[in-house]
Amino acid sequence: MLSTLEATTRSPAPPPGAGPAATLHDFDASLLDADQAALASQLEPPGAAAGLRATTRERVAALLDGLEFKVDALAEGVHGVQQLRATVQEAAERVRRDVAAALERRESEARERNGMSRVGVGDVLRSLSRVGRS
Repeated sequence: MLSTLEATTRSPAPPPGAGPAATLHDFDASLLDADQAALASQLEPPGAAAGLRATTRERVAALLDGLEFKVDALAEGVHGVQQLRATVQEAAERVRRDVAAALERRESEARERNGMSRVGVGDVLRSLSRVGRS
């Protein structure tokens, strides 16, 4: 059995078949005085909350419908960028190797033309130090 305090503080149960509970906008505006009626007219009209809920549901559903496609397109784009990066990196490495080989050939040919193909770096430094002493 409920205590007396619980019985007095509990809201009464709605009668069977009463339908949905009353909302803030379910009142008779003619019972209000002029100031209160003006204020009540500035509030949301009855049913606006239901319309807002329906509009929100429609917008969320539209977003969700397009979201999967957008995520798939993003994943495909990221994959394409990764493949492009790998291809460009391979091409750059190939170009770097070719340029390094060409520079080595050019340097070797220049040494042979100048008759310095057998002269090492140590020999060049020794010669420079002798020139500096004299």
